Amino acid sequence: MFVRKGLGNVAPFLFISLLMFESLKRIANNVKKLDSDKLLKKVFDNKGVQQQIIDLNQEQLRDRHVLPSGKEITRQYSEVSQRIYGKPSGPIILYDTGAFYNSIKVKSEKETIIVKGDTIKDTDNGQIDIGGYVGGNPIGLDETSLSEVRQFILPMVREEVLQAIFK
Repeated sequence: MFVRKGLGNVAPFLFISLLMFESLKRIANNVKKLDSDKLLKKVFDNKGVQQQIIDLNQEQLRDRHVLPSGKEITRQYSEVSQRIYGKPSGPIILYDTGAFYNSIKVKSEKETIIVKGDTIKDTDNGQIDIGGYVGGNPIGLDETSLSEVRQFILPMVREEVLQAIFK
């Protein structure tokens, strides 16, 4: 049997172990420092994410006829609106001039994201709140749209977490 005296091959092993320990310690400290509010704010500050939320809000109104509450828009365009103004038959889509759709904006705050827009519309008979006209607030996302946002941002959140941990 061969026996080696002194540290021999142990020194490189200890040095590598020490480096690995320091790396793991740094990663663990970075995990402790993770701030989910700050991380999500960074993701929701992304203009592409904000535009995706706006597009989903518009799509759920225009194509699925659904309010953020999940309630369907059941108010139909009148025959007069269809004949004179060329409106489609079916539920109101809240699009005449585009002013309402264009007013929808997204703002990222520390613990939340705010979707807002101008629901007041000028008519020949004065101003109306289109939320009351369709049976509820039209600004915001329903569960289907929220699910799409989650899928859209998940890779971004994952990348932000990895960058924060392994920096």
